[in-house]
Amino acid sequence: MSVRISESTLHIFNPATKENISSIPITSESELQTILNNAKEAASNYNYSDFFYRQKLMKKFQKGIVQHMDDFIDIICNETGKKEIESIMEVFISLEHLRQSSRHLYESLGRRSRRTGILKTKKAWIEYEALGVAGIISPWNYPLILTMSPIIEAILAGNTVVLKPSEHT
Repeated sequence: MSVRISESTLHIFNPATKENISSIPITSESELQTILNNAKEAASNYNYSDFFYRQKLMKKFQKGIVQHMDDFIDIICNETGKKEIESIMEVFISLEHLRQSSRHLYESLGRRSRRTGILKTKKAWIEYEALGVAGIISPWNYPLILTMSPIIEAILAGNTVVLKPSEHT
């Protein structure tokens, strides 16, 4: 994608046709601080959500992507100059990753018992906890796959997400 940056706006062009796609305002420091504060506030509730709730959330996310699949494909084609088949592949790989990660959530992050060695009357286990807010910076070359994977994993782990997409896609 071709980008021209002015003082407060990103002007986006299709790299194949040089057609103007859109203009996006650049987030100011005060807006970013508000976004981060909102994410921290949301994390205080979401971090304690159960696995079932997170899986339901991922199901809604998946349905939303499927409903807007044509939009995703068009945007990827326009912003990266990729062929349609590559964009379709990117959407399907992202959906499959979402499905598999959600399906295996409890196996990956569920509570696991551990042996206590000589302390036979004691119990030990490993239990994963959410960290709060995950900051994700996504690259430009596969904008959907390389953005969705860490978002899915962070949300399923109980974190909220603040995403900074590449300015090149």
